[in-house]
Amino acid sequence: MFCHNCGNKLEENIIVCPNCGYLVERSQYKKNIKKKSSNVNGVISLLFGIISILMCFNFMLKDISKVGMYTKLAERMYYALDLVLAPLFMAFITLIISCAGKNNDKALNKCSLFLSIISFFFVITEIVIVIVY
Repeated sequence: MFCHNCGNKLEENIIVCPNCGYLVERSQYKKNIKKKSSNVNGVISLLFGIISILMCFNFMLKDISKVGMYTKLAERMYYALDLVLAPLFMAFITLIISCAGKNNDKALNKCSLFLSIISFFFVITEIVIVIVY
């Protein structure tokens, strides 16, 4: 960084130019200070996304023979919502945190967004399977 007044080379965290006494602009001073990035939102959304995906796989372990084609549509809908309510909630939380969180790590943000979309796909698939079955 250089002084705007005399052109003297300045150290990183200096506020006043030692050569001419010129005050270094705050914007110039702030540009050189690196902020520590916090990826807490990204990590939390990633964890919620992974938990949501794992909860969706719980569907494969359930016996859906209780609700067959001879049950009413409303009963099948209630059964499907009972299966997917928790993964759906987790997917929404993942989506909200990954979109609204001010996360500095874009790759982590995209990964959690991808997990929430996959989770939504699994949830919709599970609902359709229970209703059609």
